[in-house]
Amino acid sequence: MKILLRFIAPVIVMAAACSPGSPVMKNQGMFHGIIVVVPTPLTERQDVDAAGLAHLVNYYVEAGCHGVLLLGSGGEYPYFSIAEKKEIVRVGAGAARGRVPVIVGSGYCGFSELQTFIREIASIKIDGLLISLPTYYPVKADDVTAYYARLRSITGIPVLYYHFPQVTGLSLSARELSAVLSLPGIAGIKDSELKIPVMRALMSMVSPEKPFSYFTGVGLLLTDTISLGGAGIIDPLASVAPVLVVACYEALVKGDLERARGLQAGIDSLLPVMNTFSMSGSLQKAGFFLLSRLPFSTKSGTAPRHAVLKETLRQLGHPINATVKSPLPQVTDEERSAVSVFIRDNGLKK
Repeated sequence: MKILLRFIAPVIVMAAACSPGSPVMKNQGMFHGIIVVVPTPLTERQDVDAAGLAHLVNYYVEAGCHGVLLLGSGGEYPYFSIAEKKEIVRVGAGAARGRVPVIVGSGYCGFSELQTFIREIASIKIDGLLISLPTYYPVKADDVTAYYARLRSITGIPVLYYHFPQVTGLSLSARELSAVLSLPGIAGIKDSELKIPVMRALMSMVSPEKPFSYFTGVGLLLTDTISLGGAGIIDPLASVAPVLVVACYEALVKGDLERARGLQAGIDSLLPVMNTFSMSGSLQKAGFFLLSRLPFSTKSGTAPRHAVLKETLRQLGHPINATVKSPLPQVTDEERSAVSVFIRDNGLKK
């Protein structure tokens, strides 16, 4: 794979550098911009670090992010009890203080567990739910649509569909996704399949009379997403450099494409934090650029990087540690050293 990437990298990078089209900004719903996936700080005993969480949320709001996502995939949501999740939502929403929309992520194989979770956080003021549907047994597209229609019947909170087939095992076509997005109360989608052809097809299928917010799940596709008419990103990369990512978004929506290209290159350079330090960021970007444009899906084999991301934030001066929920892998001494080198070489500052 590395040999293949080295061969095609120059061609791909050249294509990536081409000027994007002017921003389209169509089908805009109630959410937009840079919604940061907030890591969930923990104590060394793996309890919720409320002070650390409140600090991060406040930092992202003050950095200009347009919203925060609590309990996203980058927030380790599958590993918390309902009581812990309620505490995370309470602390995070309290720290946001209504300054930006607060979206809460979750996902259960069964509907009753999801209903219990929504009931438990009902007393906390939030603005949206990002709901995935992990699968144990295969389900059909009609069953998925019925699931989300039923979900909307138990909550008045706007719902974003979380499309992440690499993890949930639930892969829907653009047409099937459009059926879910056309439901009343479904406010949009976070698409972590990361396929440009699917993005383009989906945004052409949902009726203009049904505004919705299309978010990509990774900052590397920010320019593509805005150029195709998307709303923005819901992204863990923004947690490391929120000012940079927000600036890129603002340049794009203003049509300052030259500035946006330079800022997008800065975002792309952060990829090793989320992927691997063993390969250069430019080479990883080249491979990602190719994979995102293939007409078929690919399985993700990347190891979890939650502890590495937290260690990066810690070394940038934020008052948290790198502890993650078991069985996620804890940060190693080698990774700590690699983070230090990465921060130094890329000139990252808090």
